[in-house]
Amino acid sequence: MTGSTGLHDGKRNRYADSFREAADLLIAQTLQGAANQESALYPIVYLYRQYLELSIKDSLQMTRLLLDDRRAVLPHHRVVELWQELNEFLVKILPGDAQPGLVQTARLVREFIQHDTSATVFRHPVDVKGRPLFVHAAIIDLANLRDVMGKVDGILSQANGIIYERWKAGQAPQQQRPAPDNDI
Repeated sequence: MTGSTGLHDGKRNRYADSFREAADLLIAQTLQGAANQESALYPIVYLYRQYLELSIKDSLQMTRLLLDDRRAVLPHHRVVELWQELNEFLVKILPGDAQPGLVQTARLVREFIQHDTSATVFRHPVDVKGRPLFVHAAIIDLANLRDVMGKVDGILSQANGIIYERWKAGQAPQQQRPAPDNDI
């Protein structure tokens, strides 16, 4: 998996975090009037999407190491599928009070990806068939987007910390408890 370092002290991959931090900076500049929202929107959303994909892949890789599963995370860009695989594990290891956060994260991932299921809308002006790809900047609340990505980051950071601590202690995940209804 590109950019993953495997288990790294329970902290998230710096490579993935750099995309989120760059998007946060662009939003701050846009909200302060130093950048135009119309021109900043596409790079901002692309950066957040890349952050989301890399973060989920990194968490999946950590999870597989914990489970002694040597399969690599598949090199595709289908964030919803990646989240679903990760979520199956997270409902087993996160404490009960974190379960509402998983439900919220599933909803946030679904909402975010609905505008760009193929990882092309915010990277290319046209799709592979030459059809225009366009999302109007006015429909995206940048401050809210930043806050949402912060919430997702919090859940993934908590999960990675728990995965790392279990790996360090040589613990397998707890036996399954019923999964909340948070599939995407």
